[in-house]
Amino acid sequence: MSGRALGRTLVIATVLFLVEAFLLNQGVLVGLTALGAVLGGVPRVLLAWQRGDISTARLRIARIGIYVAVALLGIGTVVAQAYLARSRANTIIVAARQFEAQHGRLPDQLDELVPAFITSIPSTNYTLIPPLNMFWYLTPPGRATQGIAHQVTNSPTDLLPQIMKARLARTMPSTKFSHVLMWGIFQLGGRPYYDFENDCWGVFPD
Repeated sequence: MSGRALGRTLVIATVLFLVEAFLLNQGVLVGLTALGAVLGGVPRVLLAWQRGDISTARLRIARIGIYVAVALLGIGTVVAQAYLARSRANTIIVAARQFEAQHGRLPDQLDELVPAFITSIPSTNYTLIPPLNMFWYLTPPGRATQGIAHQVTNSPTDLLPQIMKARLARTMPSTKFSHVLMWGIFQLGGRPYYDFENDCWGVFPD
């Protein structure tokens, strides 16, 4: 019975990790699951121990440990993917600055950087849901808005960068908001973005 219980726990924990690492990428799901396992499991461990049911207590401790370990692994993956996204963003920024030095302006679309300044536009990280795994390149009103895709379509996923562009325009002075590189995935604390005109990083709270 204990082997089956641990097996089920491992399966559930693995699914939670995969969803967190490759779909949500925020750390909230595994964190809340681990917190619930601790808060709900520790009293049951103590109760089993007081009854002298040592095997049940040890089983519950093992299940709690699995959820906590998966939470730490999931949060570590989220942090690693955030660093990966920042590194890839810096690659795009360098390419855009090289484009600017040669043409006297920033690109209207990220595709203008390919292939002269960068071989291809990378995804942000290993998140599998578009457009959350894309870089959003937000340009001044009247210009193109483009992420990783080579052609903007009328699909619902293209609405998200447009909505974010409108929200940024409302919250940032029009004299300052011009070319912005942002990633689609929402992270705890907000979406990181790079402001080309002011040469600085910021975080846009969702």
